[in-house]
Amino acid sequence: RVLSETKITVTGKPAIGGPYELIDAETGETRKSSDFHGQYTLLYFGFSKCPDICPTELKKMGRALDMVDSRGDLPTVLPIFITIDPK
Repeated sequence: RVLSETKITVTGKPAIGGPYELIDAETGETRKSSDFHGQYTLLYFGFSKCPDICPTELKKMGRALDMVDSRGDLPTVLPIFITIDPK
């Protein structure tokens, strides 16, 4: 199929942004988006049991954080892993 022949229908507007609340898996405490105001964060959405892709992607994220840390002139970045596992 040629892209110009493909009809795309969009309805509404996605609910992106705004305040959020998460449960910290290590402490069980509720964390709010306001807890991170004033900090640089790197969000990663993935599965906690993901043997194929997630480890590679998390290594990439770790290397990126190491690069930022090694510069010394850049602010600290807080990595946040958000699981999308079903209950």
